[in-house]
Amino acid sequence: MGTSAILSQIEAEARAGAGALDRLAQAAKALQVAVERDVEPAFNSPSTATAWRAAHRSGAPARIDSDPELQDFIRARIADHIFDQIIAALAAGFPPERRTSRSALSRW
Repeated sequence: MGTSAILSQIEAEARAGAGALDRLAQAAKALQVAVERDVEPAFNSPSTATAWRAAHRSGAPARIDSDPELQDFIRARIADHIFDQIIAALAAGFPPERRTSRSALSRW
């Protein structure tokens, strides 16, 4: 293989490498945009527990305060149902770790 053939092969490999680097740079930019859009707001938005501690409150925040879907469920029924009916509806529609008690509902 002659010198010019080797030089041509090197140039072709360099062009292919430059194209791969361009595609890699585009993928890195797309990843950065996705992280800024999806991940950073989750870390920057204060959680209920953070606000709870910032207010110098002891203990843990109430389950109802920490779960917007649970709040919406209760608010949709609070005017028309008694507490026992709401608790029964919660038991039917939510898993055990997301349910609340009648006394917690009363405090809330």
